[in-house]
Amino acid sequence: MSNKYFYFFCLLFCFIININAQEIKVSQIDYKILTPKGNHKITESHYQNLADRLQSQFKNRVSFSNQSPFLIRPQIEILNEHTAGEVQDIKVLKLSIQLIIENQELNASFHSFEKTLLVTADNSNLAIHKAIKELRPTDMGLINFLKDGELKIQKFYSENCNKIIHSAKVKIDRKEYTDAFNLLRYVPEGIECSKEIENLITSIYDSYKNEYCNKQLHSAKLLAANESYELALSQLRFIDPEISCNNDVTALINKIGDKVNQETIRNFELEKDRFSKQSELEKIKLIINSEHEVNFHITN
Repeated sequence: MSNKYFYFFCLLFCFIININAQEIKVSQIDYKILTPKGNHKITESHYQNLADRLQSQFKNRVSFSNQSPFLIRPQIEILNEHTAGEVQDIKVLKLSIQLIIENQELNASFHSFEKTLLVTADNSNLAIHKAIKELRPTDMGLINFLKDGELKIQKFYSENCNKIIHSAKVKIDRKEYTDAFNLLRYVPEGIECSKEIENLITSIYDSYKNEYCNKQLHSAKLLAANESYELALSQLRFIDPEISCNNDVTALINKIGDKVNQETIRNFELEKDRFSKQSELEKIKLIINSEHEVNFHITN
């Protein structure tokens, strides 16, 4: 009886260790997984299944964001395919699943991973889906790929930081503030030029905040004229209170105030207050992210 208990507790201990290991973050980088269109054999649905698999199985290992420029591009290739079986035909597939970490904006590839699998199923479609299920969060090859990917990204930015800063400054001179910020926002912390990057982002905010205020005020006035008062208010929540445009913003808020309920006003004031207490670095992040959200909803 004691041996059975000992065996049971050993299994339980191993299970707990395995679960805890899957909870450990292996990379601080946010990734976006691409879903290629595929072809007549490896279809878009296979790639979507692969993306879903990675996001569900590795959600505690890494973070995923549709806004990240760090892409994981999958590539599935059938290396060999034949039919076996005497009573019933079985498809036997040898295929490779490759994952590539890249940043298409910088035209840079950082790291790659490849796994070769031999699978059997009733047909090729099922065999491919079966192979995708072999990607597990305990796979040390995949874990090392994600760990080393972050190190290689950091190395790339360390070696190319001066070029990135120069490109950002050119965009700032052209008043392409969003593009300049997007070049800088994902530079990893801890590299030699991090402080210079932070100062440059702050200067983007200082240059952009007046233009942003006028643009948002114009949008809010149009929405208010169409009696979309809550949407109009939402355009004004990230306005710096210290710029001259804020006087007109305050006047419009006072005018709209009677048109919405008190809860909407309270939430708006809370969000405005939180924004005013942020650093310049955080303010420009909020502004750019809010613009991205608006563009996303318009284009989709």
